[in-house]
Amino acid sequence: MIAGQPRIKTVREPLNIRLDHICEMLGFNTWEELYEEKNFPLILEYLKSFSKNSKIHYRFKKEKPFTDTWHFITNRLLYKILHGLENRVEELTYELDATSIVLMRHPIPVSLSREVLPRLEAYQNSDYKKHFTSSELDLAKRITDNGSIFEKGILSWCFQNKVLIEQSKAGLLLSYEELVMNRDCVLPKISDHLKLPDPQKMLKRSRKASGSTSKSTKRSVKLLKEVRMGEKSYLKLIEKWKTKTSSEMIEKAQHILDEFEISAYRAEAIMPTKDFLICRDSYSDNEQKQNKRN
Repeated sequence: MIAGQPRIKTVREPLNIRLDHICEMLGFNTWEELYEEKNFPLILEYLKSFSKNSKIHYRFKKEKPFTDTWHFITNRLLYKILHGLENRVEELTYELDATSIVLMRHPIPVSLSREVLPRLEAYQNSDYKKHFTSSELDLAKRITDNGSIFEKGILSWCFQNKVLIEQSKAGLLLSYEELVMNRDCVLPKISDHLKLPDPQKMLKRSRKASGSTSKSTKRSVKLLKEVRMGEKSYLKLIEKWKTKTSSEMIEKAQHILDEFEISAYRAEAIMPTKDFLICRDSYSDNEQKQNKRN
């Protein structure tokens, strides 16, 4: 949605070191190195290089010409960072003269969608661990050694999002769930925060499936189509994980959230807790209770 705004050049996943050409540009190839304090100046210089079009590997993903997200003339960079630097949001915002948005999603659907957890051990074995208490790290080791893949997924979510939430004071914190359910309120706030010229274009784009739907199940793709046609509620998009979880899984997820003192979500609820809604005045307590029951 943001990439489609005028004069924006998108830098997609510049820290995804699972790709060889990104390792080549960065000069290292492990997640632990990505989180080492001594490497941050190097990473910062690498990110700044995109504004100069210098030292950018020819294999780095670029927008296809004449698509909605390609612009002949650009004067703003949009960094889409999915991997790493969760603990550096404030510094990146300052050093890159940027405006930041932190996007979070309920830990259970995120964990259910994960097939691998490439950074779970790096969170515990690098300088990143300094953001956590000894009891949190002890619990993490027990889950890493003996937990189920679901518990490890929740643990990885906690490592990433606890720090992101703490860093979000540097920008705008929003949730996927609220964006889906209350886009008429959320999108103008995003537009104002980033000073974007065409919020109506964002609203129109928000009703289309993302480019990642190729990874979705046939049922999910069908549901997306039904929602766009008005046959289903948007609530169906954010609550479908409920059919894939047991009460035991929800209890385990809540236990881990409690141990990490994360209050942004309750495991059994669909929406984030009210303090973490950016349009909380337009989302009543009764609606929140109804979503929790669903």
